[in-house]
Amino acid sequence: MRYSVRHVVLAGLVGALGLGFPWAFHVVGAGQIAQMFLPMFLPLVAGAFFLPASLAIFMGAATPLLSALLTGMPPLAPPVAFLMMGELAAMTGVVALVYRRMGLNVWIALAAAIAVDRLILAVLAAGLSAAFGLPAWMVTWGTLAAGIPGILLQFLVIPPLVGRLNPEHRHGSPVCV
Repeated sequence: MRYSVRHVVLAGLVGALGLGFPWAFHVVGAGQIAQMFLPMFLPLVAGAFFLPASLAIFMGAATPLLSALLTGMPPLAPPVAFLMMGELAAMTGVVALVYRRMGLNVWIALAAAIAVDRLILAVLAAGLSAAFGLPAWMVTWGTLAAGIPGILLQFLVIPPLVGRLNPEHRHGSPVCV
């Protein structure tokens, strides 16, 4: 598939912000709470509202891996980076499908993406808990609860941002760019 220059530049910006936001948390000494606010998720999920699905999914999968290789976070072992690759690829794909292809509003697209992400995370956490000899319910609920502040932040930031960057979108219907 061929992408417009605009989409390639936007994907680069989204990826750079996806690398930069978590790094900024660590620079200011907030690295321990970064996992609660899901700083990599904000630009990648927001970008999926404006990027073609294939490019959004690629950025969702590539950014955590690139961040792990360049900065060591998220870690490759335990396999947090690989979990995030799956989560973010799924989230960005759902946003692109629900918002851009189906034409549903930003709130529904974001809620659907977060629901899919949490389901994937719950299944993966339960599976990984066995590998580490931990109770599945504890790992699953602990992992899901840790992201609640980040989910709230996504609902506070992304819909107004999409509305602001896409002025024709005032009533929730997408304008594909």
